[in-house]
Amino acid sequence: MWTTARRFLVASPGLHLRSTLCAALCTLLAAVALAQQPPKAKKLIEYGWDVPYPDFVRQNIREMEKLPFEGLIFRLPKGTNVFTRDKWDEAQFAQVMDDCKNIQWQKFTDNFVSVLAASTMDWFSDADWEAVRHNLGIVAKAAALARCRGLCFDAEPYGNNPWSYSNQARSKDKSFAEYEAKAR
Repeated sequence: MWTTARRFLVASPGLHLRSTLCAALCTLLAAVALAQQPPKAKKLIEYGWDVPYPDFVRQNIREMEKLPFEGLIFRLPKGTNVFTRDKWDEAQFAQVMDDCKNIQWQKFTDNFVSVLAASTMDWFSDADWEAVRHNLGIVAKAAALARCRGLCFDAEPYGNNPWSYSNQARSKDKSFAEYEAKAR
């Protein structure tokens, strides 16, 4: 196939030049078009050791929005470690949901609810995964009520480490490869 194409290009030198010029022109036009588009603005989101709760945000949002950020990350009381065997009682989050619903954002447009990686669950337990799904549903509902962009997953384990194979519930009877496959 290459030989046929080569013969064709050698036999038609003008075609080769036109093809090269056409490709160069297309590349140049694409570069010019991209250069004319303004870059997407970067946003600065506040997140630190002092992660606030929704009630604090609701009560202090005007002062908080004086800071040089476009958004923040907040957490739910007793609601950051979702990777647990225990299903949360949604009724215990009623006040939290009300606080989330009543945050009056003005300047902060890119806000998130924090979810931490610490885990007591068994990766191979369907019941544990059901608890995680349930708990994440509560966090997602709070984020939706607060009109957040989404959730912030903090992969650093502040507690039981889900990334440590030797600490896992079934590390004695499940291989590392089995855990790796399950985690993916």
